[in-house]
Amino acid sequence: MKCCSVLIFVVCANQTFGQQLSKQMYAKDIAFIYTHLKQSASYKTQADRHKQVDECYQRLLKTSDDSVSKFNAYMDYHELMDEVLDFHNSIIGNSPKYSLEDLKDSSTLAKMHADNKHIFPNIQMNLDSLETVLSETDTKELTGIYHYKNIVEIALYKQAAHYKGIVLRSKLPAWSRGEVIFSLIPRGDKGFRMFMGAYVDKQMLSVPEYFKEGLLLSSGWSKKNRSLGKFPMETQRVDYGFRKLTQDVDYVCIPSFSASEPKLNEAILFYEKLRNIDLAKHLIVDVRGNSGGGNKNSNKLYQILSTYSGCLHVLVDRRTWSNAEQFVIRLKALPNVKVFGDRTGGVLTYGRNTGRELKTPSGFFKIAFTDMKEGWKHYLPYEGIGVEPDVYLPYDSDWIEEVLSVLDGK
Repeated sequence: MKCCSVLIFVVCANQTFGQQLSKQMYAKDIAFIYTHLKQSASYKTQADRHKQVDECYQRLLKTSDDSVSKFNAYMDYHELMDEVLDFHNSIIGNSPKYSLEDLKDSSTLAKMHADNKHIFPNIQMNLDSLETVLSETDTKELTGIYHYKNIVEIALYKQAAHYKGIVLRSKLPAWSRGEVIFSLIPRGDKGFRMFMGAYVDKQMLSVPEYFKEGLLLSSGWSKKNRSLGKFPMETQRVDYGFRKLTQDVDYVCIPSFSASEPKLNEAILFYEKLRNIDLAKHLIVDVRGNSGGGNKNSNKLYQILSTYSGCLHVLVDRRTWSNAEQFVIRLKALPNVKVFGDRTGGVLTYGRNTGRELKTPSGFFKIAFTDMKEGWKHYLPYEGIGVEPDVYLPYDSDWIEEVLSVLDGK
């Protein structure tokens, strides 16, 4: 009966769209993305994907609609881009950036709402009834009631082949009840692609997303009825740090491999101190939430750890990305290393040497495609999948304590 109720709500839901692209402008954007995608490092190295790229391009050009909503166009553009396996490629909304402080000004807030009017669909349905039904779902089910740091609360439900997160309550000025803050598109057994608006200013963004134990792991949404009170990764690891956990176990936190200042200098100073420490026989290296950077940073740590004679225990999660994933792969090749946690993010094969972004002809979007391919053959099998840990850890526990328990033989 519960499933039938949800189905009725979904069928009866109406979506209000705005910000339409004409068929002609949509075609110009598609052609622009297609042209630049073929110049990317990933396209040039994945000859087996060229036919699929061409077929997708031709299919999208044949849209029979006179106009396409900005939201649907954004998803279509990613469909073309994702025919090549490269999650460093990026398409984002070309909208003004605002901070929470900016939006305290009523005129600025009004302008932000005007700029983004109806970009994100507004769902007309009985939200109270939907919330009642979805509140009963198990944490193992994707649908349900979620919150983001107790700031925004949503109902996540299935509509056709997609999943939509509709705002129920929001403490953020950008979002109102009934708006779709994100859509999830399944990627087979490889998780989802999330299309979302930025929490503060609604800039259109997209990330690979994964669901596990009532959590959306990339974006930070947590099911309201989880037994754990907060999202496991809410404790921010922003500083390089060393701790002696026990007489036999040391711990280091590595939040970034940024190759830019001032973070690079901060890392180098930390590594110099680490090199002079008489490390215990067990060392936990925490790279959870490390979104990568460059070898200029990570190589210096690898030089230290590759000569360490004790046992290395590496913590990773779905927010371990890019150069941090490459770093973990190198460590896994050492005989004294064991990796704990969850799969990494699977965003590691290619890179961008410049931060150059190009505006599409409509002016609504910006693209940035990869131009670096060093080691791509080695890393491509992990793209979109991630590096698997030796030991999976549950998300309703303290992972450092879990590793200590393993070392204690518990």
